[in-house]
Amino acid sequence: MTNRTNSAEIMKSAQPQKAWERLDQAVTRMEAAVKARPSLSNDRVDSEESDELRKENSTLKEVNDIVSARLDGAINRLRTILES
Repeated sequence: MTNRTNSAEIMKSAQPQKAWERLDQAVTRMEAAVKARPSLSNDRVDSEESDELRKENSTLKEVNDIVSARLDGAINRLRTILES
């Protein structure tokens, strides 16, 4: 492999890490919001907020799927390299 190819591979491998970091930050924010929110046992969840959380959850699932696929691809490429 050339240095250019190595650089491209390094950049690709950094993208899933960044996505995982963003995912972790989003989960941390959501956990903080849940802890800061008063007990929901007597309160109704605001519909608008609920919709927003569902949308964010959907986005996070999509990011997770993308990261998972990229990691699987990277693992498979590494296996191929190591087996050759």
